[in-house]
Amino acid sequence: MAPSPRADPPYGKQWRSIRAIAHRCLSVKAADVMKPSQSLESHHYLYDILNDPDNFLDHVKRYTSSVIMYSIYGRRVLNLDDPVLKAIYQETSVFGKVVGSRFLVDQYPILAKLPKSLQWWRRKYEPCHQFEANLWMGLWKDLKKRLDAGVRTGCFAEKFMEEDYLAMGISELQAAYVAGSMIEAGSDTTQLSMNSLILGLVAFPEVVTKAHKELDAVVGDRMPQFADIPNLPYIRAMVKEVLRWRSVSNDHIRHDTTGDVVYKDYFIPAGSTVVINQWALHYDPNLFPDPHRFNPDRYLNHPSNDLTAGDCIHTSDLRLRDHWSFGAGRRVCAGYNLAENSLLILTARLLWAFDVRPAVDASTGQEVKYDLWNYAPIRLFGPKPFPVRFKVRSNLKKEMILKAEVL
Repeated sequence: MAPSPRADPPYGKQWRSIRAIAHRCLSVKAADVMKPSQSLESHHYLYDILNDPDNFLDHVKRYTSSVIMYSIYGRRVLNLDDPVLKAIYQETSVFGKVVGSRFLVDQYPILAKLPKSLQWWRRKYEPCHQFEANLWMGLWKDLKKRLDAGVRTGCFAEKFMEEDYLAMGISELQAAYVAGSMIEAGSDTTQLSMNSLILGLVAFPEVVTKAHKELDAVVGDRMPQFADIPNLPYIRAMVKEVLRWRSVSNDHIRHDTTGDVVYKDYFIPAGSTVVINQWALHYDPNLFPDPHRFNPDRYLNHPSNDLTAGDCIHTSDLRLRDHWSFGAGRRVCAGYNLAENSLLILTARLLWAFDVRPAVDASTGQEVKYDLWNYAPIRLFGPKPFPVRFKVRSNLKKEMILKAEVL
């Protein structure tokens, strides 16, 4: 498509400036600042499951949306009727349809030199662009007002504003798009990964049993905290396994080669479109035996289980890679620290609090058999709605969930 203020420009000085700011604002240290928010929201999630278990997928959506909105703009999402959240999901839906389209100008950039009146593809793209520009700039300006009033949360956009981004050739609109793109990338992806993990739990109940055993031994009746994660290898393995077992991207992000590449017997000319075929990697039986099975045990003796997502991403040793769901290379997902933390604390707390079991078919009295590939055939890959039984594991845990002021 023709150039736009989107946060993913071609590789060059401007892209490097944006990327450097994003990595500073989403570093391990920056992600640690957001742990209290993730702790609060995950407790809220337990409260929601306890009171309304049938809508557990909606509760995951609220959790991930609130975490990412607080991390990027310092504001919570208390329910799915939040008007800003509705606008964001409307934008991501429309943008997804536009991105899924193929425009002739993508293959023949010279068409962008035509008079605007002759650029027929703009009729589809420009309404989407105007809507998202208003949305992202609205959030950006609202944060500026809060900062002027002395309200600070340490969120991503706040830190971005403190950078001298204008001197780096980044406009205010593009800075707002960078923050907006983080919301787009971070809410749906973490939500779909958690949905797949819950599907894995009901399809492979032995995983639930092993997780309960570990949690009971390490944390007992108290609620798990981030400080417990290093002592919960099975929980860490579960998160790595779901990101391998069900990557949220059907085709991953397309990239263009900036120069000629020779790989083994293949010559890839400059300007070629390439992708990471993470599905082939994740289902390679030489790397992951019995790859179709949701089996966290595979990571317990794997050297990657003692490594964070960042450690695994930045290693050059293939044997130390846990999965490729966060991508690889220059354009690896910048928010991997935040995403990993969100999945770890929610997984630990969900299984500390609840027994997660298959639903029972009311007509037969038998447990439901799940179709593990009943996924929506769209770019972001998540399971279609499915039923689950949640049973709180003790009255003490129930009281702990209800006593906390999480709303």
